[in-house]
Amino acid sequence: MTSAVFPGELGVMRREAVHGRADPIAEAPIRRDGRRPRAMTGLFADDALPRGPGQRFRLGSPAASWICILTFALVSCDSKDRKPLSDSSQTDSGPGATAVTLAPPPLGEFVVERDLDAGLLAELDVPEVRVIEQVLKDSVVPRLEFEGATFPEVIAAIQACSVEYSPEPSPERRGVSVILDRSPGIKQTNTTSLPDPFATKTVGDPALNDPFSSETDGSAQSATDKPEATISEVFVNRSVHDLFEAVTARFSCWFEVTPYAVRIYPNSVPKPVDAIVAFAVEEDFVANPGLEASAPSASDPFASEVKVDRETPRTRIMDALESAGVSFHGTSNLVYDPSSSRLIVRAPLEELKAVSRYLQWYSEQR
Repeated sequence: MTSAVFPGELGVMRREAVHGRADPIAEAPIRRDGRRPRAMTGLFADDALPRGPGQRFRLGSPAASWICILTFALVSCDSKDRKPLSDSSQTDSGPGATAVTLAPPPLGEFVVERDLDAGLLAELDVPEVRVIEQVLKDSVVPRLEFEGATFPEVIAAIQACSVEYSPEPSPERRGVSVILDRSPGIKQTNTTSLPDPFATKTVGDPALNDPFSSETDGSAQSATDKPEATISEVFVNRSVHDLFEAVTARFSCWFEVTPYAVRIYPNSVPKPVDAIVAFAVEEDFVANPGLEASAPSASDPFASEVKVDRETPRTRIMDALESAGVSFHGTSNLVYDPSSSRLIVRAPLEELKAVSRYLQWYSEQR
């Protein structure tokens, strides 16, 4: 077994060279290294890949019921047109890294958790994520052995274990779905010694192995020429959550628990760093955040009677923002504080900026 089989430590070294710090995940400063949002698409280990967003397919045995969805998200890319986050003075955080003092998005102000009311803080939490995380930690696998297993094979095996060893009594609630996300157009350092588990697949048309190979770095070496990382290891009495942590570290990836699935990203996709920002909003925004033309006509008394009963300010605002293209990751959430007429949002900085842009657009439409 070579070091390439366990590239987790190499991945840390690579990030250390880029960020200039030993633990970039813990502190993760927002850097002026010129990155800007761009679209990203999922890539899955199967020969019957969906061809467009929203298309679904089923992978694996019926017991596993591993549903993968082709999705789109925002990641960092290109640098030349990046605008400074603020005019604050810069501080060095290590060789090759420059951190900046963050400025809140327009129309908003940063908030720390200790300044929030306990009730608001509880509403800002995402209970679905906490429940799924706890189930993954309670799903203990007595023994799981890999011998030269590839990344897709390992993930499929762990997903099957999440079904078999789940403490949930209901079959419909057992196990988790897994989504693999990768980012096109981001070059990695040390790629000769660090195989990309997202780059090669064991089945299907070779052209599907890396659909971005022709538009990223222009290299003559195709994705299928790269060695495929494998793992040979025995895990005993480990929870499914621990297995995800151990395996993603081996393959230079990281995972995130969301209310709908476990999402796995390569280390080239930075982990989102959440902040909490409060936006002052008017009452009419809370009542009609999507600028619907009007309420249902009185001639149709059944038009929205049920919907109104179920709606809350949070669901109305969340639906309007998501319809406008604001994407919330696993722990992102929002809550409206009627006592201060503030919309409190926890999300990565780029999404907070998107919320700010929507609020600005909304005020201009009124």
